[in-house]
Amino acid sequence: MQESMALLGGIMHQRKKNCIIPQGIFYWWQQVKKNFKFKDCFINTPFCYTDNLGKGVSIGRNSAIFNGVSIGNYTKIEDNVIIYCGTIGKFCSIGCACSLGGANHPFKRLISSAYFYLKDLKFYSCKYDEYQNPPIVGNDVWIGNNVQILQGVKIGNGAIIGAGSVVTKDVDEYTIVAGVPAKFIKNRFTDAEIKYIKNWIFGTEMTTGIKNIKNCLQLILDKYYLLKDCININFDQESNMKCNENFSFSCMV
Repeated sequence: MQESMALLGGIMHQRKKNCIIPQGIFYWWQQVKKNFKFKDCFINTPFCYTDNLGKGVSIGRNSAIFNGVSIGNYTKIEDNVIIYCGTIGKFCSIGCACSLGGANHPFKRLISSAYFYLKDLKFYSCKYDEYQNPPIVGNDVWIGNNVQILQGVKIGNGAIIGAGSVVTKDVDEYTIVAGVPAKFIKNRFTDAEIKYIKNWIFGTEMTTGIKNIKNCLQLILDKYYLLKDCININFDQESNMKCNENFSFSCMV
């Protein structure tokens, strides 16, 4: 993995042949510049080539994030991850050695080798877009170690991908999938619980009037304990959750 990362860095940077800067220092300087540009992020790799980073993003050692990739606020990416293309939502957790949006090849052509469609290679004949269908990962998605997510896949909010899985099809929100190829294992919550969760996570109470995320932590905790107390207690015919007690939420702004 480290050898492939070094090769990747050499290809993407294309440093001048007469450059006298040692490779280690060059990569260290790239990492320093990226952390200086995104002061509220933690970038522990020189191979982050995208500028579409949200607040509080954490990227582990030797991970490679290609140009054009978008990563939402407070998403954590572990070591040795490669994201070739795609959009990653907020508060996601991506385990070690994952691969997202790897290059496709023109399998309908007589020859599918990259030597025939990349201009910088020897036998270039006609262009082909390797990254024409980037994957989309929703918010609060947990991706286990050694997972591969192919192009064209959409993963819903709150989904969990088991370690070692190969995701070839869309994953519904708040479901657990695993395997090669990844298959449905079970739902994380009932439909009624998902409806309630979506209401308090994405409702206007959480998206308006909040100036600082620290100021709404108490609101999040209050709602978490409310949800914990409400689950499997009372449901009406419309599958809306009800509690026996009245709760009030407040968020200091």
